[in-house]
Amino acid sequence: MKLEHVTEIDSTNTELMRRALRGGARAVHGVALVADHQSAGRGQRGRLWRDSVTEPGASLLLSVGWQWPRACPLDGLSLSLGLALLDTLASLVAEPASLALKWPNDLLYGSGKCGGILVETVNLAADTDTRALVVGIGLNLTAVPMLDAEGAQRALPVRALFADVAPGMAHAVRARLLDRLLPALAACLERFEQRGFAADREAFEARMAWLGESVEFVRPVGETIRGRIDGVEADGALSLRVQGQRLKLHSGELRQVRPAVLAIS
Repeated sequence: MKLEHVTEIDSTNTELMRRALRGGARAVHGVALVADHQSAGRGQRGRLWRDSVTEPGASLLLSVGWQWPRACPLDGLSLSLGLALLDTLASLVAEPASLALKWPNDLLYGSGKCGGILVETVNLAADTDTRALVVGIGLNLTAVPMLDAEGAQRALPVRALFADVAPGMAHAVRARLLDRLLPALAACLERFEQRGFAADREAFEARMAWLGESVEFVRPVGETIRGRIDGVEADGALSLRVQGQRLKLHSGELRQVRPAVLAIS
């Protein structure tokens, strides 16, 4: 991959999508764009992705461009990419067993969220065979972002992957991670194009957060379903058991069911 670095940008994903619209999918294929700070980073469903501004490299703000065949489905890609990310980090963090993948695109470390993945595509009118794929990855490396009151209430607790790193060393931590992560992402994309998510299904379930636990599933329209996570389907859909039946769910947000607090009289 070709690694590019910028000090500040609105969004690394947005920048690669702009390049694809100007120059086609080939213009971004194999480009890895990393920034020290984003002013308009995005997460799932248009949410703001905040990064730590304590020092350059405290957050990993990375986007990778790829030329993707239009005939090749993308179902489950964020799950496979999450697995590649987790496997890379497992050799670097102090507590590798504490890493887990929250369906469909979040990385957890212990009880907190430390990162996420955003997959976007650009369909180009002049190219009927391929499209541009942009993979965005955000990670809290040595510090965590400040959340507003609304974000703090909605989100899981945030955690940094390398919180014990000495001040001034964030850039070195990021560089070491990128050396290992970029080849892993390229290999994942190439493998997925040939085999899809089904080849990663078992490995994903082995590192899946809250497997077998009761959760709330919130659909994009706001409907909430309570059930138990059974795993994932071959196409990456969530399998949720609700009142003895298995539901196959493609889009939504998972939340843990908090135990009720009993009043003592």
